[in-house]
Amino acid sequence: MNFKAANGQRFVATSRDERPKSLLAAVGASLGATLAGQTALVVSGVLVARMLGPANRGYLALFVLSTTVLFLLGGLGLPAAVSFYTAKRPAQGRAILKLAVGPLLTQILLLSAMQGVVIIVFVASKPSVVRAAGMISIAAVGSCLAADYALAGLQGLRRSRAFNILRSMPAVLYALGTLLLFMLHRGSLETVTVVWVLASTITAGAATTAWRSRVPKRHPAVGASPSRVELLRFGLTGLLGTASPLETLRLDQAVVGLFLSPTALGLYVVGAAFTNLPRFIGLSIGLVMYPHLAARSNTSGAIGAFWRFFVLGALASLVVSAVLAVAVGYMIPLFFGSRFVGAVPVARYLLFGAAFLAARRILADGARGLGKPGVGSVAEAASWLWLCPALVLLTPTAGLIGVSQAFASASLFSLLVASASIVRHIRIQQTAFPTAPQSFAVGREDRDPLSSIVS
Repeated sequence: MNFKAANGQRFVATSRDERPKSLLAAVGASLGATLAGQTALVVSGVLVARMLGPANRGYLALFVLSTTVLFLLGGLGLPAAVSFYTAKRPAQGRAILKLAVGPLLTQILLLSAMQGVVIIVFVASKPSVVRAAGMISIAAVGSCLAADYALAGLQGLRRSRAFNILRSMPAVLYALGTLLLFMLHRGSLETVTVVWVLASTITAGAATTAWRSRVPKRHPAVGASPSRVELLRFGLTGLLGTASPLETLRLDQAVVGLFLSPTALGLYVVGAAFTNLPRFIGLSIGLVMYPHLAARSNTSGAIGAFWRFFVLGALASLVVSAVLAVAVGYMIPLFFGSRFVGAVPVARYLLFGAAFLAARRILADGARGLGKPGVGSVAEAASWLWLCPALVLLTPTAGLIGVSQAFASASLFSLLVASASIVRHIRIQQTAFPTAPQSFAVGREDRDPLSSIVS
């Protein structure tokens, strides 16, 4: 929290959530929420597959995929901008909330209409059950987008408990709803779609209520809030990094399915199943790191915290990936049977690719916290520039292994590009401001709380 003395000097009070133990606890809670949500998705995935069968499960996947693409890309990165400016200017939280309402309502209307077009085009000639479920799915676009905005606001306010509970809520509610349908023998494409929409709608309502109740009232001494143009510029600059098609849409699986065989896709999916944990580590650290850096008033302190977060997260992801790379040689035959032994080398390449992606995610989130949202977008674009020729060269000669090598090498290349980009930005900043702005901590030194952990 910032205070201004009578002589105009700014003082920084170190909040309780900036202590080393609190930051580690926040990272642990973030990872726990991510794992809880993924566990719930595994449960619901099994139940839904049993209730719907392959065909209707495929239609549901289409509805979920189109909704995900629309609210991630159609959000224009504005939720990430809301999070950044809320953390940077917490006293302006209420003004930022009001500023976001207009774009949110406009986006809900436009994206819902686009979802309707998608449904009409793809399921117009399908059975009435499919068409009905598709129309129901239109409501999910607005609720998912509203939840995204509200969760971003809570992240910016660093309300970690509410943020973690609410971001895992849709998966948990969906799992509970599908379990109820399964027990009552009421599972159909329409009822499962209704449960999915209700889960996202309830989450959106709860998250919006939590966001509104936690924003501080505007203090008359605080300066002007950011404009919508600033929010949009920040969001668009970092859009490609926050909504990565490669990670979000799993286009690697699409490549395998289109250019190889169903058997190859089955092996690839099994191998990719082990890559979630390294990615979860990067995601969980980034969610804590982003608002923490944005809120820091000391430029040099923020840069130091950035590198400490990165080293901690990158090492953790790499160690976990290395352990799993050894373990998959035993785990895949044990859990999936000898027919899936071919997935072992695939899993090993993808695990190290996942470690590189996790490190890149931490870099991108940290760069956004430092006010450089374009770093993630540049890295994502670089991964595609590497990936396309790598796939052309490796897939015909090495098949499934070649695809996994192409994606792993593209992940490493994008990490190197992101590293070079953020180093360049930091050098420019330090050259422009050779003396970091001074700030004085009330009661203790204003230093990075992670420095006592990683040094």
